[in-house]
Amino acid sequence: MEERQDFMIEAGLHQAAVFKLSHGAPDLKVLRLILTKHLGTKGNCLIGLLAPR
Repeated sequence: MEERQDFMIEAGLHQAAVFKLSHGAPDLKVLRLILTKHLGTKGNCLIGLLAPR
């Protein structure tokens, strides 16, 4: 397990979380505030939207 952690740090790999939101979801600015506080992210975190189909 520790070996994997070291590899991830060296390779610069990150984890991703994908959320599916309904049509009436808050604006992106509000989502960024809510998600960073709720998930307790540390450091830089990219939060964006995927284009609809």
